[in-house]
Amino acid sequence: MSRSLPFALLALLLASGCEQPLGSLAVDEGFEPAQTTDVDRFEDDERPDGPSAYVLGPEWVTVYEGEVVEIDLELLEPEAFALRPGLMPETAEFMALETGAQVRWATTSTDIGTHDFVMLVVDSAEPNLVIDQEIVSVDVVPRLKFIEYGF
Repeated sequence: MSRSLPFALLALLLASGCEQPLGSLAVDEGFEPAQTTDVDRFEDDERPDGPSAYVLGPEWVTVYEGEVVEIDLELLEPEAFALRPGLMPETAEFMALETGAQVRWATTSTDIGTHDFVMLVVDSAEPNLVIDQEIVSVDVVPRLKFIEYGF
């Protein structure tokens, strides 16, 4: 009699009108998936061949200690986007321009090593809306002085 109890419960569930087992998913007939549109701001022949589709500029800069680094960044669509400073050394100067930005940094011997400059690409109509980030790595190397021996 204990074997027939599970079959009796199953028959009772089927007879009671349970159409779907517990945990199954039903299809909502009134649900329509979201419509997405791919907005392409560039024509196929205008899209740059680089890591950024928003900014033209160097990815890596190497300078000797004591030199002044000037990094020019040009926005590909300055009417739609703007650049804001993100993460940079404290002594670096960021100057926003109509067509992009310029970063200026006077290095010292304490700056030897690699430093990442992060600039944020923002919507020009909504400056708090970050679209992308642009990273430029600056490698500051020491000046080596050679002593000449007369032989």
